[in-house]
Amino acid sequence: MTDDAVSTDIFPLSDEHAAQLTAQRDWVAAHFEDPAAYEETGNKLQVVATILDNGWVEPTETAKLQALGVAFGDALADAMDLHWVSLAANGVECPGLRWEETLLLVHPVTMISTLMEDDGHVDIVNLFRTVTEHIQRMKGRFDPPPEQAR
Repeated sequence: MTDDAVSTDIFPLSDEHAAQLTAQRDWVAAHFEDPAAYEETGNKLQVVATILDNGWVEPTETAKLQALGVAFGDALADAMDLHWVSLAANGVECPGLRWEETLLLVHPVTMISTLMEDDGHVDIVNLFRTVTEHIQRMKGRFDPPPEQAR
């Protein structure tokens, strides 16, 4: 065992992170004629794919790419029954997704920006399929805690 082990603390979504996610969602939703269309899971993925496929965001525009990561995360949350939480590791806090009250955590905010910075292209449909398949496999390894007696 080394001292390099990462410990992650999990908290309810902070007000700061909630405001950050709202601002990022608003930027993505503004790409629709009717921003309410953002609420449909398929539309979230479609708008992310459209923005990326048309090159409307450069690989160096990290903030915009992370907003796309939030939309991607919202689609994951819808499809995989995940919820947003605040995560803290090594002095860095960020929003992420959690399955029930387990340690199954997903960090979608930076997924797209990392991939774009690495090779300048993201196949959002393939990424979604790959991530959801991985989450589904992992759910079998993370049993949610039993219901608390009331």
